[in-house]
Amino acid sequence: MPSADLLLNPRALPRPSEVSGTQHCLARLYQSHAPALLRYACSKGASQHDAEELVQELFIRLSHYDNLPQLHNEMAFLRTVVVNLLRDRHRRNQHAPQWVEYDESNHEYHSLLPEPEAQLSQQQAVAQAEADLAQLPALTRRIFLLNRIQSLSYEDIATQLNIGVMVVRRHLRDALMHLTQRRMQREQQ
Repeated sequence: MPSADLLLNPRALPRPSEVSGTQHCLARLYQSHAPALLRYACSKGASQHDAEELVQELFIRLSHYDNLPQLHNEMAFLRTVVVNLLRDRHRRNQHAPQWVEYDESNHEYHSLLPEPEAQLSQQQAVAQAEADLAQLPALTRRIFLLNRIQSLSYEDIATQLNIGVMVVRRHLRDALMHLTQRRMQREQQ
């Protein structure tokens, strides 16, 4: 069974010809799929560091898997495990208490509220977004808000407004183009 150190350094992993059975299969899987699994984890929202940890954890778990040589679709199996590990990590992070450092020499209390400059910046951004939305035609604005604020699907919006799905898509496209253009114009100023 390979150690965690071997999985951190792919050069330290033995060549498939130097091992047998499950170890051979594990070495082959790592050499052929680890880079793709790293990219896949990143595409699912993991940072590069987290993706590396997830792939390492995946191969550590695989080292305990008895039926490793009998996998029919290796990549599908490996991707499923990566997604499950991501979900587990996300759940763990949601329920874990936040770490708060306490330094006895520093008794300043820090507010959880944003700084006044950040609050002003956020208020200005909201006001600009509202002004940009106000420039949209009424139907386009309504469709945009139903989709983005109320999270309705295209089909639900089309049913509610008694219009076609293609009309909904066109209005959403127009709204997004308008809002993007307005933001770009502000950034160029």
